Amino acid sequence: MLNYRGVTDVNRCIVANLHKIPAEVGMVVGVPRDGMIVGGLIAAYLNLPLADLNSFMEAKVFTDPTYTFGKFSNNQKKVLVVDDFINFGTTIKNVKEKLALAGINTDNIIFLSVYAASKKKAEKVDMYFEVVPMHRILEWNVMHHPFLRYACVDIDGVLCRNPSATEDDDGEKYLKFIREVGPYINPGYPIGILVTCRLEKYRAETEEWLEKNNIRYKKLIMMDLPSKKARGKVSRSDYKAEIYSNTDTLLFIESNAKQAKEIADKTGKPVFCVSDHNFYSSREAR
Repeated sequence: MLNYRGVTDVNRCIVANLHKIPAEVGMVVGVPRDGMIVGGLIAAYLNLPLADLNSFMEAKVFTDPTYTFGKFSNNQKKVLVVDDFINFGTTIKNVKEKLALAGINTDNIIFLSVYAASKKKAEKVDMYFEVVPMHRILEWNVMHHPFLRYACVDIDGVLCRNPSATEDDDGEKYLKFIREVGPYINPGYPIGILVTCRLEKYRAETEEWLEKNNIRYKKLIMMDLPSKKARGKVSRSDYKAEIYSNTDTLLFIESNAKQAKEIADKTGKPVFCVSDHNFYSSREAR
């Protein structure tokens, strides 16, 4: 089972738990990168100074360069160091080691993780807000997570934009689009299976584009049909659902909301849609 949390979910979680943060906290420090997302929200709601970890260690406050940690420490306030998720505790361990090397006493620091893999895992921090068991998918790092190795991912609409009606001519304009379209994102890990409705005859150009943009993957599946006209007679969600069902992949990442719902219903497996930021499970599961 995949446990998904989106930006809306984390915002609601933070708002519901703000009262747990001690009144003595006078500054929020986010652990880059993902901790800055939740740290920024907490600092904004509580109207507190915000720093990233490195700025904090250099005695600077990110939101106010004139507000130094030296001044802050004289106020005898506590510092809240925030990350988004804790499992093995490696990140927090590294943060504590960095603070020690910088000569910063952690006695006046509270370590918070918004999410924890379990209550036991949460013992490595001072505070947590919610348990989200593994395997977990967070909206802001779904394309930069090791779990991509076990995912099917569409190309157009996910890794790059969709071709316009003019570009989608099944000819020279389409070839130009494939060769020159800019990537939306560079995934942080290799993708298990790329599942695209591009035709097999465009494999060479697609593979060249993927290599040029350093997008790593194990397998590329394309529609083995002769033309755009033939492709138009095939249900795209049926095509993608069949591939998804017949592999051991655990997540499909899609750009079209209608197709995402249909793929989830047809396979009984989860689908994440990048256009509406929703995580779809099968109709039975809902």
